[in-house]
Amino acid sequence: QEFAAAVSEVQALTKPSTPLETQQRQLIDLLIAQVSANDKGFADEVADLDKRGRMALEHLDRRDALAVSLATAKEAIAAAEAEAGPLREECAALERAKESSERTLVSLPGEIASLRDSAETLEAELAELRPAIAIFTDEQADLLARKEGLTAELTD
Repeated sequence: QEFAAAVSEVQALTKPSTPLETQQRQLIDLLIAQVSANDKGFADEVADLDKRGRMALEHLDRRDALAVSLATAKEAIAAAEAEAGPLREECAALERAKESSERTLVSLPGEIASLRDSAETLEAELAELRPAIAIFTDEQADLLARKEGLTAELTD
């Protein structure tokens, strides 16, 4: 503002009347032009620095937001890893059970065939024993009848 006031004073001066005053006025005008140019350059630099400062603050804000996001993501990863441990164990147990079931399924037809063979053998043996069982059943019935007869005779 002081510079602007000084420029106004110089412009308000009367026209130079001597060659020396003309040279002095030209020198003053040149100095005013240089100072004005310097002021504009300085103002441009200040504006550029201000813009850079605002950009730096925005970058810092973004950095801080990213740091918070990163911390949140790390917490989520840690929680997911904590949940994954038991799930991995359960998956391994299920895999072992699956392998065991597969082995059982592979051996099951052979076991069924073996049980069928055993059942057929038992049926054949039972068929061979049926006549003997019938004889023993008949003899048992005869013995019971004789026992009852003897018991009746003895009680009479």
